[in-house]
Amino acid sequence: MTSRRAVDLLGNASVRVRRLASVAPPAHRQTRPDRGRSGHTTGSSDTLSRVAIRAVDPRDQTWELEQPSYRVYFHDANGAQDEYEVLDADVMEVLAWAQTQKTNRTFVLYACVPGDGLGLVRLQGSDPNAR
Repeated sequence: MTSRRAVDLLGNASVRVRRLASVAPPAHRQTRPDRGRSGHTTGSSDTLSRVAIRAVDPRDQTWELEQPSYRVYFHDANGAQDEYEVLDADVMEVLAWAQTQKTNRTFVLYACVPGDGLGLVRLQGSDPNAR
C-alpha cells in the first residue's frame, strides 16, 4: 500500500489517501427495508415514496465513530477496480475527492466500521460486482 496527500475541492486541509491491494469483492447480504414503529414501511412524500422514514430515540445508540475512515472503489467499463482508503476527512470531502478522481469510471463509497473484523457501510453508488 502506498500513501499520498490529496487536496479536496473545497480548499480544506488535505486528506490522506491510501491505495489498497486488490482483493476479491466481499459477499453481499440481503437486507430488509426499515420498518416504522408500527411495523409498516413509511414514506413522507411522493418523492420519497420508496424510502422508509421513522422517528428514533437517540438513547438507543451505544457507540459512535467521530471520524471514520472511508473506502472508495472505482470501477471501469472493463471490470477493472481501483480501491482507496481515505483518512482524516469527512464524507463531503471524500465525495468531492472521488468525483475528481473518477474520470470515466463509476465509484462506490463506503464508511469503514471496525468490529469483529472490518465492516463496510455503503454510502454512495452500487457495486457492479454484486449481482
